[in-house]
Amino acid sequence: MGSKKSLIKNTVIIAIGKCSTQAISFCLLPLYTSILTEAAYGTFDFINTVVLFIVPFITLLMEEAMFRFLIDAESESEKKHIISQSVIFILINIIISSFVLYVILSLVKYEFKFYLIFFLITTILTSLTETLARGLSKIKFYSILGFFSGALIVTLNLIFIVYLQMGLIGLLTSYIVANVIISVLGLCKLKVWKYLSLKEVDFFKIKEMIKYSFPLVPNSISWVIINLSDRLVITTAIGAESNGIYAVANKFPNLINIFYGFFYTAWKEESAKAIKQEDVNAYYNIIYKDLKRFLMAISLCLISVLPLTFHLVINAKFGESFNYIPLLIVSMFFANISGFYGGIFSANKETKIMGISTVYAALINIVLNIIFIKLLGIYAAVLSTLISNLLTYIYRYVKLKKFILMEKDINFYITSFLILSVNMFCYYSNIYFLYLIGFIISFIYSVYINRNILKGIYNKLKTYRGELI
Repeated sequence: MGSKKSLIKNTVIIAIGKCSTQAISFCLLPLYTSILTEAAYGTFDFINTVVLFIVPFITLLMEEAMFRFLIDAESESEKKHIISQSVIFILINIIISSFVLYVILSLVKYEFKFYLIFFLITTILTSLTETLARGLSKIKFYSILGFFSGALIVTLNLIFIVYLQMGLIGLLTSYIVANVIISVLGLCKLKVWKYLSLKEVDFFKIKEMIKYSFPLVPNSISWVIINLSDRLVITTAIGAESNGIYAVANKFPNLINIFYGFFYTAWKEESAKAIKQEDVNAYYNIIYKDLKRFLMAISLCLISVLPLTFHLVINAKFGESFNYIPLLIVSMFFANISGFYGGIFSANKETKIMGISTVYAALINIVLNIIFIKLLGIYAAVLSTLISNLLTYIYRYVKLKKFILMEKDINFYITSFLILSVNMFCYYSNIYFLYLIGFIISFIYSVYINRNILKGIYNKLKTYRGELI
């Protein structure tokens, strides 16, 4: 069977590196929402989304191909060959695209062009550094980079935003400086120069790697298009202030995405290794069953606890965001399960399915946004995102049957839907007693569906305690 222990171990290592700083960053959200205006926060969120949209066009996600090909590499010379193609290709594209982007932004007289360009460059370099660490199986170092990156961003935010009171410019500067430091330290520690050589440049190898990575581009940008179209339509139709409210609402479902991200980072590697095993179908189903229950538990508990804590975390001027959070959390659940399917497609090097599904999702999202934004306001973005993620989940589930047969688990979905419905009713009731009822029901159900996982953890701790004694 595929190594479930290895998957859990790598997930935990990655989580240790990133979880604490993500938690600190989230805890500082009240500070940011009290200092920054809705428009400033919305503008930063918009710039960040634009950068995420542009990155795949520049790199063609060659770093993802590098990671996948390094998994199969069996010698140092083979690793050098793969890394040389990727790094040199990306660096050349950064130089060319930065110049083109500068010209375009100058022509449209964009106010934040230098910040956007440097944010873009440093984001690419940071991603390349982290992917290289994973590709070389330096998981612990990757985790350390994540921890240091989060700590840097939080520290620099406090310096530039709180102490120097630089507002939006301070927020952008803190991310750029943090990315530069992480990239330089990471690449030096990995001694990237050992793996680089112009003599290793092989256009046939580059073509082979692009054949793998290019279908991932529409997959990557389509997810960003879904976010970008939401923000673009909201900003254009009802203002940057509304985009700031929508951005804050998204912070809460993104908590789920953070936890899932720890798993998915490890899952991409383990799923690729598992396809070589005879019992791969059983392995995938075990992981799938546990993941669904874990994500459902987080989603239900987050929805139920927010009415009790929201006013303690978020400044009153962003209070409207409370209304949109539950549907965005449900949307994130389906997005993450779709991501799990994507890991299997990636392991089988069938990346076209991922690209096609997210392109359709992005188009549906854009159309629904444009049609309903004037009628429904921010709810148009919320509902279009939910529908897009749900349709992607269904499409990928159907296509997955070509590679693996997943258990339907109908009873789990029916019961979860009923509990979710009760949870939603309590959430919007505006009655404190019902808030508590919703939390209790969600907590009990979450413990029940994850009882096997919790039992396994308890037995492990019991064994460990016995060894210490």
